[in-house]
Amino acid sequence: MEFLNSTFTMMDLICAEHAVTKIETVGEEYVCAVGVVPEDEQEAKDSGHTAVLGRLIQAAAEILAARKPKMGLPVTFKMGMHTGPVVAGVIGQKLPRFRLFGDTVNTAARMMQKGFSGSLQFGPEAWKMMSLDHRAMQLLEPICSC
Repeated sequence: MEFLNSTFTMMDLICAEHAVTKIETVGEEYVCAVGVVPEDEQEAKDSGHTAVLGRLIQAAAEILAARKPKMGLPVTFKMGMHTGPVVAGVIGQKLPRFRLFGDTVNTAARMMQKGFSGSLQFGPEAWKMMSLDHRAMQLLEPICSC
């Protein structure tokens, strides 16, 4: 439990630094997103979706770089990313939670599940939205013929 708490706390700090919205943790999975809060929508209007997506990629790069052994265990992460429409809302009255739904979320989850440890997997939709600088990063593993 201490290991997961310290790992998720580190991820929380990195996401906060890059204005990436944490959605939830599910077991050993950490779910976050960009483009789901009003500030992100305004930034996308002003600077384009590529700028917003870039914050998520930077956060992913820092999380992957932080995979130092903790408590004697080697740590590697598998990450999946997708871009597209989502349905968002607060669900429930007892312990209400902000949740995201839709094919975009499901595709990102499949990218992570089928991906390689130590890198960020994505499909052609995300590739098209990335800046050239982000496309050149070594952490990216496209699962497509982009």
